[in-house]
Amino acid sequence: MKKVIFLMSFLLVIVSCFSQKSQLKEIDSLKVLLNKTTVDTTKIDLLNRLSTAYYYIDSKKSLQYAKSIYSLSKKNKLH
Repeated sequence: MKKVIFLMSFLLVIVSCFSQKSQLKEIDSLKVLLNKTTVDTTKIDLLNRLSTAYYYIDSKKSLQYAKSIYSLSKKNKLH
């Protein structure tokens, strides 16, 4: 029974590591797209996706992106 619990825990850690690595790749890709775009509605979409991606990884960055969304949408009267 202990071996099964150990094995399940080990597999969970491995899957979490791969999941976080793919999440970081997605974040990097979104940042590249954000830096290239000039259309405000596209920026808002990308900022929203970044905020969501950071939600469990770094809540402060998630909140910063959410505030950027608010500012940009307010500037463009999209709220």
